Amino acid sequence: MSGDDLIDGLLGLGAGSPLAALRRRRPEALRHAEGAHRELLTPEDPGNVSPTERAALALRVALREGEWDLAATFRAMLAGEDEALMLAEDLTGAPMEGRPATLLRYADTVAATPEAVTQATIDALSAMGLDARDVVAVTQLVAFVPYQVRLLAGLRAMLGRDGAADAPRQAPAKGPFTMEEVGWAPRVPPVEAATATPAQLAALEACPPAQRRSTYFLTLANDPGSLGERGALFNTVMYAPRGLPRAEREFATAVTSMANGCVYCTAVHARRFADLSKRRDAMQRALRDGFGVETDPRLRAIGAFSEALTLSPGAVGAPDVAALRAAGLDDLELLDLIHAVAMFANANRLMQSLGESTPPA
Repeated sequence: MSGDDLIDGLLGLGAGSPLAALRRRRPEALRHAEGAHRELLTPEDPGNVSPTERAALALRVALREGEWDLAATFRAMLAGEDEALMLAEDLTGAPMEGRPATLLRYADTVAATPEAVTQATIDALSAMGLDARDVVAVTQLVAFVPYQVRLLAGLRAMLGRDGAADAPRQAPAKGPFTMEEVGWAPRVPPVEAATATPAQLAALEACPPAQRRSTYFLTLANDPGSLGERGALFNTVMYAPRGLPRAEREFATAVTSMANGCVYCTAVHARRFADLSKRRDAMQRALRDGFGVETDPRLRAIGAFSEALTLSPGAVGAPDVAALRAAGLDDLELLDLIHAVAMFANANRLMQSLGESTPPA
């Protein structure tokens, strides 16, 4: 294992591994992904959600996504917590009652069908004694495991490993999608910028500059520890210099957001691709008919990989990476693409769970 990085350890990367060296060309992505993992699983102040509950939720999501190596990490954190372990591992749908049941059902919904979260879902968490910070922290945690799952899957494919034929698969969401301005109404009260604590303000400073005072990021600021790491991770994934061109990162995240059914994120990143590429008509066609109508073979390959890694990460393997290499992507561009798709496995779930998209005016 190279250093103390969780992902390196799960992949078995030694200090001399070319992939470990490649990952260190994006040192901020390593540092903030590890920081987010730490803040979400073992924060100094866990609030009203215990470390045991956090590990159980993370294990539940990893198991649902078929990510056995990552699941083993969370299972080890539950050593001696037999009841929590048993409940987290029971994927049979057997009836459950009480606080553990409510938390695990929330994890199931956010991970698999975040569009099904309603205000009543959030209110059920509040009724158990979770405050705004706790609700955001739990949602961040449940949405971060899918980031780790897709990062691992993409990196395994870069190592030349084949995907699993029996890996879980999701169907892509269906539109309609738009490039028009879409609103977003939070289900958790946002932090007021004028009364934000120093920790909340510091966390907001780690977020993309143009969005630091948006309702979305002010909502995430309820849990400043996780936002500080997650905001910085988002920044480096989307804006790190060199590597995958910005327009192609935006195309990948628009395709990912479409696959996940996130109308808000699709609109934002479709517009950014159109602005950067000057190809608004092409993006409109992709929104209507899917990425397969794209005439540029490189973008079409990026779209195919983005959808595959989004919907069936365990099935992604060496042939998927070979197709990208054939389209002209180099190693750093491949890493940036994997980061972008993984990041929006997180972002789409947060956006759909913690609030509701509102139609264009």
